[in-house]
Amino acid sequence: MADKTVASENQTNRDGEVRIANDVISVIAGMALCEIPGIYIDNRLPESFIDKSNAKNITKAIRIDVQDGVVSVGITVSIEYGKNISELCCEVQDKIKAAVQTMTGLSVSRVDVTVADLIFKKEQKGDTKK
Repeated sequence: MADKTVASENQTNRDGEVRIANDVISVIAGMALCEIPGIYIDNRLPESFIDKSNAKNITKAIRIDVQDGVVSVGITVSIEYGKNISELCCEVQDKIKAAVQTMTGLSVSRVDVTVADLIFKKEQKGDTKK
């Protein structure tokens, strides 16, 4: 998962430095979405989109930029038709910010959410509920 070109800023540790790859931060952000009903990544539920077989693909939907230990997140999602878009986007921002800050110790300055599509019940992929 680590790529030389996407490594985040170093964190100082008692015994050396800690580097967190942007791919890891992307997965953390994506997993935070699993708690929000009505949010989809690439027309799939977040937990079905983010697994070991396609974790690299998450960088298409979640963009991470780290400057001086401060993280900016950009995410593209789809929302289930009938849900309040504004409320869901605020929840996405809050969940991602909390998850990234808690798990990495890095500060999150912003979470930009782009709603790319509406999902109708019959279009959902990876959804086992009926």
